Amino acid sequence: QDLGGFYRPETFETMERIVEKEKNPEIVAAALESLGRYHTAEGYALIIRYLKSQSYRNRLALAAVSAIRMLDEPQFITPLAKVLKVPGGDWSRGRFAQALDTLAHIARNEEDKTDVREFLLGHVNHPDRSIRAGAISALGTLGDPKAIGIVQTFARETPRDNVERAARDSLAKLREQKKFVPQEIIELRKVVEDLKKETKKLTDEMEDLRKRLDARPESKRPEKDTQPAAADPNSR
Repeated sequence: QDLGGFYRPETFETMERIVEKEKNPEIVAAALESLGRYHTAEGYALIIRYLKSQSYRNRLALAAVSAIRMLDEPQFITPLAKVLKVPGGDWSRGRFAQALDTLAHIARNEEDKTDVREFLLGHVNHPDRSIRAGAISALGTLGDPKAIGIVQTFARETPRDNVERAARDSLAKLREQKKFVPQEIIELRKVVEDLKKETKKLTDEMEDLRKRLDARPESKRPEKDTQPAAADPNSR
């Protein structure tokens, strides 16, 4: 059974102790990955620390990347991008591509995707085709339609390799995203129009009520006493 198989506060404390004290890097990596289940400041700090760490084939940094993907928090965008920008890191090709996709994943809901998009575009011509394919695939994960023009240059209807397959799949995602944005605007406009109609209806009803109130006859006032006044006996 995996180390983080149960979600309990005491499990987090156990994982934290293992990460801090254990000497076996594989056990540390497993505990580090399990921290992705816990949204705590202490866990975040440990993950960022190991994200920046040096280990054989970046095993511990990759475990931190896995935890980041599970947490799905945009606050990791900057530290992850900073680590990936460091030249000469001990990443295998596949693990670097995996980290690129994680970066795109946690940035996918950001309003401004410019920095992440430009960073990924900087790898689409990488000499290593695995990293090139990973960057193109990550652009699809990011979901920024502004990348369509570049991704399209790598796509073919019948892909011949992993780069062209990544481009085809990413292009489909990006085009779907581009269609989704105007649809959101259409739905928003419909909501606004419905609100306008409801407001006009309410205004008309209030105006009608005011007119009816104005048209009502005034309440009858009490009639004045019309009896002749009694004669004053002293007036004669």
